[in-house]
Amino acid sequence: MRTSMGIKPFDLILIVSLLVGALSLWVYNFTGIEAPSFVRVYTDKGLFTEVSLHEETRIAVPGFLGESIVEVRSGKVFMMHSPCANKLCIHTGKISRCGECILCLPNRVSVVIGSRSADMDALSY
Repeated sequence: MRTSMGIKPFDLILIVSLLVGALSLWVYNFTGIEAPSFVRVYTDKGLFTEVSLHEETRIAVPGFLGESIVEVRSGKVFMMHSPCANKLCIHTGKISRCGECILCLPNRVSVVIGSRSADMDALSY
C-alpha cells in the first residue's frame, strides 16, 4: 500500500497560521512599541545624565580613557567621538528606538534609549 506524501489540509492550516503569527509579530514590532522619550547616559560610576530624545544637544561624557561625545539630534542618538581604539561605539551608528543602546566598553560609557510609558521590566535579544 502506498501513501501520498503531498500537503494535507492540516499542513496547510499549520503553514498559514505560522505565517499569520509571524506577520502579526512583525507589524507589532513597528507599531505596538511606545514612542521613545529619553536618553540615559551611564558611566562606570552610574547614571551620568538623562535628556529628552527630542531636544538637540551634545553631551561630553567623562570616561575611563577620556571624554566621549554623545549627540542627540532629530530624535536620534549617536556617539560622535570616543577615545577608544576600535571605535565600535561610533560605528554603531544612530539609534532611535526604545531599548536600543550604544556601548563603549573600553571607555565604560553606555547610552540607552527609553520610554516613560513602556511597561517593560526586561529586554532580551
